[in-house]
Amino acid sequence: MHDAITRTLLAHPAFSGLNHEEANDLALRCDLLTLTEGNVLFAEGEPAADLYVVLSGELMVTCRGPFGIEVVVGDARGGSVVGEMGVLDGTPRSATLTARSHTEVLRLRGSVFQQLVQSAHPAAWSLLRSIRQQLVGRLRMVDERVDAVFDGPNDEQSRLHAGVAGVW
Repeated sequence: MHDAITRTLLAHPAFSGLNHEEANDLALRCDLLTLTEGNVLFAEGEPAADLYVVLSGELMVTCRGPFGIEVVVGDARGGSVVGEMGVLDGTPRSATLTARSHTEVLRLRGSVFQQLVQSAHPAAWSLLRSIRQQLVGRLRMVDERVDAVFDGPNDEQSRLHAGVAGVW
């Protein structure tokens, strides 16, 4: 199993630039989780202890909207890093992630991630680079959605949808 995780890490875009030894070291610190359709990886409001790298499959990202209605705000597919916000800032989960299909993720405990960062492990820098790219992408989508709300159609439902859909 360990060798398979190492090979997967070496092929994963979030870890480009790691050599075999660095990927092997990271593989020893990760857990491979398999989700089936409908399994919840984590739920909005839960404490955030770990971050995850999506290897395959698809996760639906939902948040509680106005009046407690669950709103689909996006998805996470192979290549995505999820659960990073709470690990970085210590806040509870901001969304619920549910498997839409057979999905495999690598779990990296938050405490292990912090150790990697403190020791300047190359895997930490690879993850931080990937997280930065994702967060910048999300922020740009939010900017586009805000522009669409103020420049788009006048009816409230269109504005609400443009404001929240596809942020993830």
